[in-house]
Amino acid sequence: MKTLRLLSIALIVTILTGFAAYRYGVNRAVSSTSTSAPTPASAQPPERFPILPRVELARDYGYFIGDVIPLTLVIETTDDVVLDLVNLPHQGETHGLFEVRDLTMTSAPMGKGLIVYKANYRLQYFGPTPLTTPFEPLEILYALPEHRSAATGTYTYKSLFTQPVPINLARVGPRHQTGALAPEGPVEDERTGMIRTGFALGTLFLLAALGGCTWEWRKRRQRQRTVETSPATAAETTLQVLRHEGERFRPADVPVVPAAARLSQLIRHYVQEEYGALALMLTTTELQDLLRGKRCGPELFDILVRCDALKYQAPSAASAEEQQLWWEAMTLFEKLEQGTSR
Repeated sequence: MKTLRLLSIALIVTILTGFAAYRYGVNRAVSSTSTSAPTPASAQPPERFPILPRVELARDYGYFIGDVIPLTLVIETTDDVVLDLVNLPHQGETHGLFEVRDLTMTSAPMGKGLIVYKANYRLQYFGPTPLTTPFEPLEILYALPEHRSAATGTYTYKSLFTQPVPINLARVGPRHQTGALAPEGPVEDERTGMIRTGFALGTLFLLAALGGCTWEWRKRRQRQRTVETSPATAAETTLQVLRHEGERFRPADVPVVPAAARLSQLIRHYVQEEYGALALMLTTTELQDLLRGKRCGPELFDILVRCDALKYQAPSAASAEEQQLWWEAMTLFEKLEQGTSR
């Protein structure tokens, strides 16, 4: 029980220390977040560029030779900006390694003077695979109201290019190359001391528990060896025989020697070993004087007398009485064995 208590204490200490360290780290993170400087509400949003293009692609992998690749160019602008999309690739043309199979243009007002233009492309690729290649930037021409010439009424356009979009061909998953992270040194953690202390205490209790288990095992082994090497007393030997041969009273067993005669023989053998008298050669009456004054002597003499009476009865009539007499003898020798061990 002491060993189990030590093991339980070691486990509880380790778990509580880990939980305390975890809660400490969470509280520090929350406090650092709450004490950080808030963003001023009066800060003005940054100036918006008059045209914001982006390229949308449902997925950049899983396309094979001849597959249709849907790609959408989205342009967000204001109603005072003039766009010229003449430099965009159109149906039947090629753009880089891709062939344009279809192109549809749409526009929709978004309110507050904003307009969204969409160019929906359907591309195809025919070439070696697997391959990761970018969809090259698209050129968009735009002009602001101040870029209009008062004399001719024409605009001076500026160019704006979209970002390239990588497309993985004949690959079942995205393929992005990631550079190796540069080591930044050890991470400082204030919970290190708490965690180490908890593990040290848990280890100490665990070692103490293991040592206690070893000590208890050695003591148990020593007690077993002492019991095995100590000589058995006459009462203990007789009790063992009575217990072993008491199995004869089971219904499936047939005794070889009548129980009354065998019980009388065992008691006489005990008296001979215990008191040094030739009990096997004496009559029951002669044993009365020998057992007088001895421990449990009258009880032993009474059992001998009853055994002699059962010897001359029929086996069917004496069976129940023999069994009862046998259990009384076992109880008596248990009493003798306990008194000897003390």
